[in-house]
Amino acid sequence: MKRSITFAVFSVLALVFPMAGQTSLVRGDVVVSAYDESPASLFSNLRVYGRDGVFKRELVGPDGRFFGEPLVRDGIVYFGAHIPNAIERVAADGTRLAPLTTEVANVNYLSPGPSGGILAVNNSGEIYLFAPDGTLLHFRDSTNLPNAEGGAALGRDGCTVFYAAAAALVRWNACTDSVAEFFTPRFGSASYALRVLNDGSFLVALLSDRGSVLHLDQVGSVIHEYPIPSPHAVALDIDGTSFWTNAGNLLLRIDIATGAVLSETFTPYQIYGISVAGEPRAGLAATQSVPAVSPLGLIGLALAIAILAAVALRMR
Repeated sequence: MKRSITFAVFSVLALVFPMAGQTSLVRGDVVVSAYDESPASLFSNLRVYGRDGVFKRELVGPDGRFFGEPLVRDGIVYFGAHIPNAIERVAADGTRLAPLTTEVANVNYLSPGPSGGILAVNNSGEIYLFAPDGTLLHFRDSTNLPNAEGGAALGRDGCTVFYAAAAALVRWNACTDSVAEFFTPRFGSASYALRVLNDGSFLVALLSDRGSVLHLDQVGSVIHEYPIPSPHAVALDIDGTSFWTNAGNLLLRIDIATGAVLSETFTPYQIYGISVAGEPRAGLAATQSVPAVSPLGLIGLALAIAILAAVALRMR
């Protein structure tokens, strides 16, 4: 009987140990969309960096399409791709999955959406709201003012969408499709990426001559301005006290309270968007689904099942 138990355990291990060898995203990993453009061609890629800023691997690429800001959720990386247009998906090990949808145009920014869906914003100021399975639930076209001019972010209530227009922040209830309204004063220039922190404050990358990232309170007053040349991306580190951004092709991690540069990594490509595995975005907290089981977790689960099965056989 002992031989039977041993055989059962090792049989299950033989099945599950190959899964442990798969490449995965570690909580805190930084996924960067970047591009390189020459007079003859354009290519984009997705690359993974550790919390220390050290390059780990290329996730997707090089690809002849332009990639927008990624979104990491439940072990899947979503990203908008241009021409042909789609919201693409890739597993943590680099396996390309079927697109979430192709019913989009030139999506640049992604955000968690209500009820576990996806919000997508393009470079024409339009906002798409998709269900988790890719079904289009709502389309806010360019005739709906004010238009989105940069990234969008879901609030902690799971319904309020924030975005920038005319150098100020706008809020719109995506659950009720309320009239979008400005709620902050102008902060100086149009924006790129946007994040809502769990305390309701905002981080926004600004398009301006000198470049900067702003930390704004809940009504748009400036808490801190971080002078960063050519920032385009913003993402929250898992510690909740620092954020990731870029200065052209430099990947930076910045302390929110002091503005101190915690890490600086040279990358060979122009950075467009950043997302973090386990990023503490307000919208992710509002729509958190059951986390996927990791390969090591599957090993533990399989071992438990094998042992229980062996014990059951022994008791017969």
